[in-house]
Amino acid sequence: KDCSNEIMQNECQEMLRSGITAFGAISSFGTELQVCEESPQRVVFFNELIGSNAQYADMLYGDFLERIKASQSCDADSLITPAVAIHSPYSVHPVILQKAVSLAKQNKMPLTTHFLESQAEREWLEKAEGDFKTFFEKFFNTSTPVTTIREFMHAFDTYPTHFVHCVQANDEELAYLAQKGHTVAHCPRSNRYLGCGRLAIEKLRALELPYSVATDGLSSNDSLNIFDEFRAAIMLHHQAPVQELSLRLIKAATEDAAKALGLNSGTLEVGKNADFALVTLPELPKRPEEIALWSILYTRQADAVYIEGEQYV
Repeated sequence: KDCSNEIMQNECQEMLRSGITAFGAISSFGTELQVCEESPQRVVFFNELIGSNAQYADMLYGDFLERIKASQSCDADSLITPAVAIHSPYSVHPVILQKAVSLAKQNKMPLTTHFLESQAEREWLEKAEGDFKTFFEKFFNTSTPVTTIREFMHAFDTYPTHFVHCVQANDEELAYLAQKGHTVAHCPRSNRYLGCGRLAIEKLRALELPYSVATDGLSSNDSLNIFDEFRAAIMLHHQAPVQELSLRLIKAATEDAAKALGLNSGTLEVGKNADFALVTLPELPKRPEEIALWSILYTRQADAVYIEGEQYV
């Protein structure tokens, strides 16, 4: 309740100053919609579906549909794209999960889901054991997961989905996501702060499985600045050649992110949205391959930010 519109507006401005021209907002209750409408950025507004108890499934799905309709009725000037988010394998009943996936497919809306973020999640889905067992027994009076990892993945077989985290996904599961044309959202700081482990992005590259770089939310991060996230990723993936990784991270947050979210942005070329940020380096790098790393190391805020050709910073 303390997270007012003013606080959310300030964070949107902070993101804008760090060069973010578009972002995906995961909304559980729809309360962020007004702020996102007023924000100058493009917003893929992911209406989140949650509810594992079959007794309340229809009621929760009805509320979800109302929020979908609200995001679809936004003024075109707001640059809002209505979208669907599935909370996670352990928190959404398979019946309403399938209905939501079908809804996204029918309306060609972007679709995302959290997937295998922590070892506790994996242990619950595979063995009905671990930290999640205590939680579900205490608050939901159940000791049985509503689905399995395999069943959950198969629910998205017919529609490309942006799978968030995937830190605890094994090689077989990552290969399956790649085979089905899905993508991954990588949240380096959130994963580290919550002790989830490290997403092996080198495996994603080997599988040609595209990924975006995301800040997750302030409940598990200390800023929504994308350059802070880049710097953390460089340290987290210490085994990777730093210049190559830097270029890959910037591509992940621009071209690859735009493709995953269905936005006509992310690259500077004819026919694309005129959305871009300008940054100034302290001096000219000696080699072109150093530009990405220098941009990450020396940028706290962008010097100028344009959306649809109009300057906002």
